[in-house]
Amino acid sequence: MRIEHLSTPISEIEEKMILLSIVGILETLKRDCLQIDEAEKFLFSPRMIKILKLRKCNDKIINLLKRGCELEDIVSLIPEELEKNINELKESAMEVIKRYPEFVKTFWVD
Repeated sequence: MRIEHLSTPISEIEEKMILLSIVGILETLKRDCLQIDEAEKFLFSPRMIKILKLRKCNDKIINLLKRGCELEDIVSLIPEELEKNINELKESAMEVIKRYPEFVKTFWVD
């Protein structure tokens, strides 16, 4: 998928989808269904942070992504702390999701 219109502010629906993706990526990391290097290709990368900042994404989401970028360091330096960090990050993401309004459309894409 190619992200177009970098100057267009991100919508609340798009932000909520990113948050849902963060939670899903973290859960698959925790269950060893995904490796950190692959998670970095989806969301946890400086490039993704840069793109989302340009689109004026919520700072709380940017901070979650920054913390996700740190998981590689955690696994190499203090691997015994990885699951704890994943759980904390996932809980933080779910707290942010709660602040978004309920999605009322039939489908999230037109």
